[in-house]
Amino acid sequence: MRQLGTTLAFLLALNLLGDLTATQPRQAGPWTLDDLAWLVGGTWVAETKTAAGAAAITEVVYRWASARKAITYSVVRRDQATGATDTSLEGLCAWHPEQRRVVLWEVDSQGNLTDGMFGEGGHLDEVIHAADGTRRPVRSVIARNGDHRFLFTASIERGGKWVTVFEADYSRKSGSGPAAGPG
Repeated sequence: MRQLGTTLAFLLALNLLGDLTATQPRQAGPWTLDDLAWLVGGTWVAETKTAAGAAAITEVVYRWASARKAITYSVVRRDQATGATDTSLEGLCAWHPEQRRVVLWEVDSQGNLTDGMFGEGGHLDEVIHAADGTRRPVRSVIARNGDHRFLFTASIERGGKWVTVFEADYSRKSGSGPAAGPG
């Protein structure tokens, strides 16, 4: 369960999802890298919890990869009291030409691998492939609130129902702003 909690805490990074409150209308369909571009640039910060339940600060940085054909991200969660890193992860989102969707891959400091596929309406369907050989489906969503804030939630299935197990309210650090799109 600790691995799941750690991974869920960082699904927020992998959820470079779409914009539920965009000011400009977009056409229906799965998200593209253009839909995720607003996340690139600056550092996103949220108050969260460590795997042990202690108060933590989570920082996420999104960057354009080579030739702007993918977005990479890194996540670090630190215990507020000690400053010790609780967990970290690295990820990549890219357009999958056969699936015609943005896909996600990430690996965390515990050796868990997560893959996922972005859908419509800010949703991401993922599978956590835990280091112990187990797997867990996860449904995540990010709700954009302007250029400098988003709410991330992650849900797992329990007893045949999807239950929210993680929620974080991210803000872009003051002085950091969005980067240009994939152009």
